[in-house]
Amino acid sequence: MKEILLRYIIIGIFSFLFILSCSDENHSITYPQFEGNFEFQSFTVDSIVSGTSYTTSPKLGDHNYLYSGSNNNYHCEFTLIDFTFHGALTSYPEIFANPDTVDSMMLKIYLSDESQMPIPAISLTYLHSANDSIFDENETIYSEFDPNGFLYTIDLGVFQLSKEDTNSTVNSIELIIKDTDNISDLLAYSDDTSKCFLLSSTQTSDFIKMYSSDIPNNNYKPKLYVYYTVIDSTDSSYVSSLPLPVLQDVTLIDPSEVLNLAQDSDSLYIGGSIFRSILHFDLNPFYNLPDQFVLTEDSYLYLNTPFQGESELIAFPLLDSIPIGDVYPVDIDVGLSTEIENGKLKIGIQSYLQYSLTYQKEYFGIRLQGNNHFSTLFSIEKPDLGFSKISITYVPN
Repeated sequence: MKEILLRYIIIGIFSFLFILSCSDENHSITYPQFEGNFEFQSFTVDSIVSGTSYTTSPKLGDHNYLYSGSNNNYHCEFTLIDFTFHGALTSYPEIFANPDTVDSMMLKIYLSDESQMPIPAISLTYLHSANDSIFDENETIYSEFDPNGFLYTIDLGVFQLSKEDTNSTVNSIELIIKDTDNISDLLAYSDDTSKCFLLSSTQTSDFIKMYSSDIPNNNYKPKLYVYYTVIDSTDSSYVSSLPLPVLQDVTLIDPSEVLNLAQDSDSLYIGGSIFRSILHFDLNPFYNLPDQFVLTEDSYLYLNTPFQGESELIAFPLLDSIPIGDVYPVDIDVGLSTEIENGKLKIGIQSYLQYSLTYQKEYFGIRLQGNNHFSTLFSIEKPDLGFSKISITYVPN
């Protein structure tokens, strides 16, 4: 009798600690480590899951990298970089008033360690804009961009691998502009003080990663240098440099090949920044559980998948059933584990169910997405048409 009483006292303490550890502010759950002679019980429900896939526009404006080439059927043909001349016009008006003093200009972009050598041929084109900026890094997508839709462009050449830089351990590519007419055009003042450049590559087999303006280390952000001659008070001359900061930059992904791969209506697709999937299931069967219970980690949602290998998926609970634009809001503080085992995708739903049933947190399903912008296209069998199972293990109070 004392042992039974002690056991229920311990379970009660665990349940109390669980409730204390749940918080609307930080969404954290501290689960007890079950040791000893507890009464573990299991509960399984089949065929209550439904799902649908949807596509999002592949936008990389906030990413730390720019790309060129192809990776996992994603083609990265175009990269746009916008430099601002506003501060330089104010601080160095004489340079823009007298472009003859400019000896050269150079665009320099640093490469990620993952980039392969030799680098592919990447050409640089200046895109003239008389009014607003040509693109918005958070909105512009491949299907809406026409590289031939400009009345005035300047072909500036092809990037070369930079000579060894003793001040940096990171490789870089550079393009030096020496043509005086091109320099005059680039420095010409307009109402819009931003200068937009297009990087393009037709060698889609080679893939390189370049650091964007979002990289935390300022030393590796793209740079546009203006080298100009200075004549001092003694009539001696020397060359000085003026670095121009990046205003925005983005790589435009052509997703057409990936979209063509996902034609099977019997599957759900997840991959990169394009395909995501939503899973819905009915919680009613779980309301038959005891009023007080604690789920163990051995609680999963199972779905069929032909994919083999490590899971590149991440899962979050949905906070709403209606998307905002093409984005379904999720609770990013409650990440759900995913793994692949014997032809099954296993999603850990311990936190999801514990919040929903015990803490009465309202969730609307699960959103599945790739864990990076170029993750492999992943498919699972539609649960509506085939297999799905939710199996949980819990300790009743």
